[in-house]
Amino acid sequence: METRPIGILFVSALVFAVALISLVVGISLFVTGTPLDLLWTLKASISPSIKGTLIGDIFGIFLLLLGTVLMASGYGLIKGNKIAWWAVIVIFGVNALGDLVSLIMGNIKSLSGLIIVGILVVYLTRSHVRSYFKI
Repeated sequence: METRPIGILFVSALVFAVALISLVVGISLFVTGTPLDLLWTLKASISPSIKGTLIGDIFGIFLLLLGTVLMASGYGLIKGNKIAWWAVIVIFGVNALGDLVSLIMGNIKSLSGLIIVGILVVYLTRSHVRSYFKI
């Protein structure tokens, strides 16, 4: 069995953290009157009135599904699962595309996200990392 590259633990921890955030925010869209409501006052770019609407429900379901996929992918990365590697590459790619569009639209803050995701994708596609996943 191929030795797990040390960076996979870092990437996996990052994926787990994003999964946890996605799950908490997704749950906060369905549960009202809890400390989770604070999330919606902190994030001013999304209106708190989204809660309890069809759009809010769809967004909440999407976040719960994304969080579940990320949680499984984080575990799969540690275990050397090829499907987990592909899932993370696709999710990072979609994230990078969103950051690129946001950057083109004038949001300079998106540059940092684009750089971070770029570094992660470059790392995951290195030959010694790909050989761990038998790719």
